[in-house]
Parts: sequence; structure tokens; C-alpha cells
Amino acid sequence: MTEHTGAEQLHLRQSLFRQCPTFLLKNLEEHQYEYLERSHRIGRAISFLIIEFTAFRETYLLPFQSLAFFWREYKGKGPKSISKDDLNIYGYLVPTGRVPVDYLKAVDKVWFVD
Repeated sequence: MTEHTGAEQLHLRQSLFRQCPTFLLKNLEEHQYEYLERSHRIGRAISFLIIEFTAFRETYLLPFQSLAFFWREYKGKGPKSISKDDLNIYGYLVPTGRVPVDYLKAVDKVWFVD
């Protein structure tokens, strides 16, 4: 999904999980990761993954830089998933409110607010 906000572009991939408290990296396809990576490298785009755990009513924004670390581990001999504990450290909890998933508040927090 791509959204345009002024001169910036947001490139994201959303994943939905019901009961499992981890995001299995095999659910992110290679071409999806490569798209986020290319968008990030361009420099004028903000790339991230949105992961929603419906059983916990929690949604996280994971910046591409953090996703890239987990992806390299996944492709090597490292963990094959990202736990909710890791998302609490390397990601950002997306607030709920007027809209079901207000990820733009998390984008502002990560990239635009001091």
C-alpha cells in the first residue's frame, strides 16, 4: 500500500494475526520485503510494517530499519518470528481512537516529532 502525504510517501505492509503473540516472518513475502527495502533506499519514502494482533486488540508499527534487522536474522540462522516483546522494544504501539487504526499518529511520533 502506498499513501502520499505532501512530498513524502508512506510504504507499508499490513499483517493481521488472531491468537499468536508473534509475527512469523514467513508471512512477509520476499517481493513485499524488497518493495519496502527499495522504497526505504530511495530516501523520500517512509517504509514500515503494520502488525495487528486481534486477540490482544493491539497494532504495532515496525519501522523498516528494525524490520531489516529481523529479516537478516530470519534469512540466516536466527529467529523466524518477531515477538510482541520485541515489538514493544523496536516498534511502536499504534493508538486507537476516532479511527480503528490511527497509524499516522505513530508515523508522526517516529519520523516527524522531536
